[in-house]
Amino acid sequence: MAPLLLGLGVQLDHSFGSKFLLQQLSKLGITVLYDEVERYRQSVLSERNPDSGIGCSFPSGITQWMADNVDHNIRTLDGHGSFHGMGIISASVSLDGEFGSLDTRIPRLKRCLLASETCANRVIPMHVHNLPKKKGLC
Repeated sequence: MAPLLLGLGVQLDHSFGSKFLLQQLSKLGITVLYDEVERYRQSVLSERNPDSGIGCSFPSGITQWMADNVDHNIRTLDGHGSFHGMGIISASVSLDGEFGSLDTRIPRLKRCLLASETCANRVIPMHVHNLPKKKGLC
């Protein structure tokens, strides 16, 4: 599977949330099928190893965040048509000098899961709070 097609499919699904759009673009060969995007999202959710991501956190490493901005067409009379953008990146290094993780692949699920299987042990439990019968500061 081409990573560019998968990445574009995931981005379009995140931006528009349209199954129809992904199906039409996959017929034209621009993205992967919607089912592949759904399987990728479920594979990411099902990954149980919290240390599989890129980056090293304290005390085993350090992460440095860098930010910068850009202004385009700032010399306009009315201020319209100008663009101000901000970007932030992070760079992580472990104490032994290695950048990131050597193996950051996410295992691909064999089949799509049900929503209850995907969210198992991944949700915050809800507790119902009933107000007491007393009113005010009684």
